[in-house]
Amino acid sequence: MPIMESNERPCHFFYNVSGERAQELLLEHGKLGDFIVRPSESNKNDHTLSVHRGDRVTHVKIPMKEGQFYLPNGASCPNLRSLVEYICQENVFVERDGTVIEMRAPLIIKLTDRSALIGCDRFFHPMTSGKEVEALLNKEPNGTFLLRESGTTAGEFVIGVKCNDDVLHIKIYYIDGRYKVTMVGEAFRSINELMDNYTRTIMYQANGDPVPLTYPLQCTRFLPCMIEERLDFLKKPSAKNPNKDNAAEEFDMLQTDPESRMFVSCKEGRKPENATKNRYKNIVPFDHTRVKLRTENETIRQSDYINANYIEILQDEKYREFEELPKRYISTQGCLDNTVGAFWRMVWQENSQTIVMITKEVEKGKVKCVKYYPELDEEILTGFLNEIKVKTVKYQEDEEKFIRREFEITKGEEIRKVFHYQFLFWDDYECPADSVQSYMDEVNKCAEDNQIEDCGPMIVHCSAGVGRTGTYICIDILITLIKMRGLNWPIDVTKTVRMLREQRAFMVQTETQYRFIYETIGAFVKYAQMSPRIRNGHSTTLNGPLTPQLGQLKINEDNNQQTALTPSPSSLSASTSPFSNGPILSSSSSSFGSTTTGPGELFTTTAAKPLTEKIILSPPPLPKKNKFPPIPPTPNECSQDYVNSSQNC
Repeated sequence: MPIMESNERPCHFFYNVSGERAQELLLEHGKLGDFIVRPSESNKNDHTLSVHRGDRVTHVKIPMKEGQFYLPNGASCPNLRSLVEYICQENVFVERDGTVIEMRAPLIIKLTDRSALIGCDRFFHPMTSGKEVEALLNKEPNGTFLLRESGTTAGEFVIGVKCNDDVLHIKIYYIDGRYKVTMVGEAFRSINELMDNYTRTIMYQANGDPVPLTYPLQCTRFLPCMIEERLDFLKKPSAKNPNKDNAAEEFDMLQTDPESRMFVSCKEGRKPENATKNRYKNIVPFDHTRVKLRTENETIRQSDYINANYIEILQDEKYREFEELPKRYISTQGCLDNTVGAFWRMVWQENSQTIVMITKEVEKGKVKCVKYYPELDEEILTGFLNEIKVKTVKYQEDEEKFIRREFEITKGEEIRKVFHYQFLFWDDYECPADSVQSYMDEVNKCAEDNQIEDCGPMIVHCSAGVGRTGTYICIDILITLIKMRGLNWPIDVTKTVRMLREQRAFMVQTETQYRFIYETIGAFVKYAQMSPRIRNGHSTTLNGPLTPQLGQLKINEDNNQQTALTPSPSSLSASTSPFSNGPILSSSSSSFGSTTTGPGELFTTTAAKPLTEKIILSPPPLPKKNKFPPIPPTPNECSQDYVNSSQNC
């Protein structure tokens, strides 16, 4: 009988192992400075760092209180990922004699080469735990199966299958270069061969019950390093509907997703006094994320309405792979004659420094956006009472494809710079003939180089502010994730679009735009494979110096650990942590010098003669946490003030 796999699994830096097993892993697979995080053996709420010291392994206890991990230099971290990032950049731990306990990078155990998975990518679910598999399969009919990585043995895999209304986890062994489901069973050269065999030949449990693999559970999550295989799969005919390919089926599933078909309040956009401010009557902002214009003079009645929504990384369990992504946007429509003043009020109010315009003023004889800015060296007065002056001070055009403008915006005595980028080659409902990637990089590079204090979100608009705008934002988010975390950390196009649609209806409007997201990711990955710093997940920009990031690390707050396939070692040097300026605590510090041992505070070195010392860490004040405002309760579907957010227009 095939061996059933445990539901618990490690991630890049977290291993659910004992101190003895941690020592074995580090000495067998690691090098000086490599470390892992593991559960504390004395207190279930704490964690222990085990670090490779060359000829020995040292274990350092990290206490946790009120959801924070505390370090000896007074810093605190809200989760394990930020803890790992910080200790890679700061020499936090020092022995009593002053010797620094160097922690360079998390231990990386190289997994099986991805070529073994070719042919299985459609039902391979990377970085998915046993518990997550059960949640997925419990919704499906018996016979539904998927493939995931083993959580206990690097380089091996697990088949998750629903059988007799229960979920089984069947381990696939990798022995002598071959894959098999039992130690003495038939061996195969690749996972694809093994899976192909057992979809045709039924496995049996020890009690004689059959385990059929009938329905592969498709996965929208994939590794960027396998983008070519993903693109090939999307071009193939759908098994459910041979008249469509898999890309069309995936987009149709997104369009009919029950969660995205929720009815969301949009009362303000439906009001008669605001109807004339909407370029398209069926595209109005959700109330819970709409931009509200502030009134500066209470004696004068001013409307707070503009057809625009904030687009942020949602603080939601289902979107945890986007956690800590530094991206904020405002998605808005192209200006009408009667909304130019409101647009510039929004630019000033939000302190936005970058505007991305993905439309011409007129396309194919139709007005898509009025000209809301002046010509070079000219100026306009705008706002509610002409209180804002806008002047174009720089202009540059690239072969009728791309225009760069720089504005000076003045209100009262204050003058601000705003950078404006206009795409000229991306027609409505169509994908550009040229890749947008190089221009997107220029936009982001300029935003980074010229970022001011309290800089507001990037403003992105096309005509309706949903199709090309949603496509641009989706691509920008996904490419930023790849730059931060590398090519071996999974991304999910469908989930990214779904997150955008929770904040503004119709984002990524057409199937063609949806396909273009994949194509742009593919073009970027080809470039990234030539850049080690991007390939390994250290880059946040392709222009100028690359900022090292601890991008390949991720863990859920409830310790539902994740891992990635074929990871590459990280090399971390530049500090991006909010704690990067914290002092290094020496052995003379009163909070890091006791040699008395006690339960819950252990600092041990595993060598020929183990040494046990005590660390006492005093917690500093807890940092504040910012949360995105919750979505209001779903109303009755018959209300006229609610719009079906998945409707295509």
